[in-house]
Amino acid sequence: MKRSILFLTLVAFCVAAMAADNDIISRQWRKTTIKVPDGGQSPNIVTLLKAFDKQFSTYATGRLLEKMNILKDGQDHEADDEATLLIDRRSGYASFMGSGDDDKMETCVWRRTNGHRLFAISLFQQHVMPQSLLCWYDYDPATQTLRPEASPIDEFKTQFKPLLDCQLPRKGSDFNLVEYYDHLSLSITHIYKWDGMRHHYSYSRVDNFRYQWFADGDWQMPSENDYCQYALVDPLGNGYPLLCLRKAKEGNEDEPEYAIFAQFKGDMQTVAISDGMHQFNGLFTVQPEDDAPWKSTDLVAFTRDFMNNAFYVVIRDGHISYFVNDIPFEEDGESGHNTETIGFGGDDESIHIIHANIARKFNINPQWHDCKFLLE
Repeated sequence: MKRSILFLTLVAFCVAAMAADNDIISRQWRKTTIKVPDGGQSPNIVTLLKAFDKQFSTYATGRLLEKMNILKDGQDHEADDEATLLIDRRSGYASFMGSGDDDKMETCVWRRTNGHRLFAISLFQQHVMPQSLLCWYDYDPATQTLRPEASPIDEFKTQFKPLLDCQLPRKGSDFNLVEYYDHLSLSITHIYKWDGMRHHYSYSRVDNFRYQWFADGDWQMPSENDYCQYALVDPLGNGYPLLCLRKAKEGNEDEPEYAIFAQFKGDMQTVAISDGMHQFNGLFTVQPEDDAPWKSTDLVAFTRDFMNNAFYVVIRDGHISYFVNDIPFEEDGESGHNTETIGFGGDDESIHIIHANIARKFNINPQWHDCKFLLE
């Protein structure tokens, strides 16, 4: 009995060792043409997946193909290891979704107007770099081969390093590329439309976005009449971009209204506003005094409204550390300021930030992109 258990353990280890990881596949797939046995004129998703798995076997593709004879077409199947397996031949789609941080795989096929097929497979491995990998092929029925070609992810450009997730369609024909940043509690989905031969970028969507004004007041969600463009800016160049949203121009305005946002305690909050009621006075770092309770690399945003109220927001590593609201008052012949600190700052920090000297000021010139919003 012990000998049988040892044998099975060794077999499982060898199978796992034979599986290619994303790092290996990413170096090889673009220069590897794959033969599709018995591909014919219109191979289904299983035929194409088998050919890919024979060339680049992975744990996810292997597990799915191993179970394909017991899977009911188009129905989810819960495996013993809590993974969810699916083959939908009619829709040209298959997937393996491991539990928790396990491997994930999606694959689908599109029919091209020239009689070819477009075959795509997305592989996600939590503990392997690159984590998410997209392989993109043209299937030629004349040669019964899968030939690598460029995908939408190849044309996607960003100066930052987001986590990218490729979403292949089970229904419809759109390809979605989702952009995540760990320090922002939202995602940006880029939608690519299918024209019968290839996918073309259509628009971007900011998903599940809601915010508060300077950590106060009611929660707000943008509508169709609110912001219509987004940008990411990183004044310090430290890899923690802030989110900017801009409204459409109205009348003869020289500059449309816009706002800057960052995460505070897991939610998005306003960093700065520029509109008819608020004047944004810039992003800057300050020269700390010897006893100052912050770092010289902290980013500060300063906004003043039409009532001369001042709003300071201190940002550290892309997250809002604290807010300082400095509100002037005049009452019973006396005048002064009510200063309130919200967040991880204290009273000493509010005084320091208000009276600090500017060390460096940043001019931001965002590259704006049109966007829509997906609301909860």
